[in-house]
Amino acid sequence: MIKLAAQNKQIDYLKIILKTARQTTARVDALSELSQALGQNNPDTALILGYQALLLSQKLIYKLGE
Repeated sequence: MIKLAAQNKQIDYLKIILKTARQTTARVDALSELSQALGQNNPDTALILGYQALLLSQKLIYKLGE
């Protein structure tokens, strides 16, 4: 139960970051982390977020984000 609450806080935090993050590597990292956090319970959403992170990382030439 504690692990789930901590994960929900992480998800909420990442969503806040994404609301304010511009098209930067920080956005790529937040998209990737959120994708991983949602992977078990929302695989469709996780896949979309992961793809968005990939496209942005390629646009920014951010190899760590690929």
